[in-house]
Amino acid sequence: MKSNNNYLNFKRLSTTLYSDLLSNIWKIVIAAEALAGILLLFFIYVGIGKMETRLYSTVYPAIIIITGLIVASLSFSELYTGKSYFYLSLPSSSLEKLLSKLIIVSVLYLLGINFLLIIVSIATKGISHFLLGNQFPIFNPIHPNILSSELFFLIILTIFLFGAVYFKKYNFLKTILLISVPTLFMIIFPAIGYKLMFWEYQEAGILKLKPGYAIAPPSIDILADTIRQIVEILTFLFYSVTAPFFLLLTYLRLRESEA
Repeated sequence: MKSNNNYLNFKRLSTTLYSDLLSNIWKIVIAAEALAGILLLFFIYVGIGKMETRLYSTVYPAIIIITGLIVASLSFSELYTGKSYFYLSLPSSSLEKLLSKLIIVSVLYLLGINFLLIIVSIATKGISHFLLGNQFPIFNPIHPNILSSELFFLIILTIFLFGAVYFKKYNFLKTILLISVPTLFMIIFPAIGYKLMFWEYQEAGILKLKPGYAIAPPSIDILADTIRQIVEILTFLFYSVTAPFFLLLTYLRLRESEA
């Protein structure tokens, strides 16, 4: 029987983390330089048009969700390439391999993106002030909107980590499909039921029903409260259950690959 130390050893974890970073260092550098160039040009364009209002609250979620989830989808690409034997034979446990990838695509990725945005926003501020006299805002990584975006990203990230381990090809697209299908069912069927039963909202906020349906005003209030409670429960489950559930699935799948 294996000891707990065989599952998690911080020295092995640091070695695995170093190996993962070293094997992808040039990809990281090239991607960071390309992203920095794109952001600089975009921020200068925004500065010229004086459209800085809520800039980071809009741009930041898009950056981390698009680029971060693509990175997460490619994080276990070694499993299905010619490097699979070398990767699976590394002297580290499945848990350590998972934690190494998780640290890279979550903590280190967000730190890198935040640092990049700070540098680019400072450069943009200098260019805008020198050329146009504009006061371009510097990126604030601890703004509440930024932190809430990061929390949402970290939860969705675990689903794409699972997709990276489970799917052999087209991990990103297949994971999006994995999320989209049940989500569409959750949206479409209630919407159809609503359309079949309810007609429209009057300006006074009173709900009109189609002919043949009858709901007393108190029942409408109960229905609204029920919908609100369901939304609250689903929100709670999303923030509390999604990440542990998919991390467990990812770990089990990784162990299966090493067996």
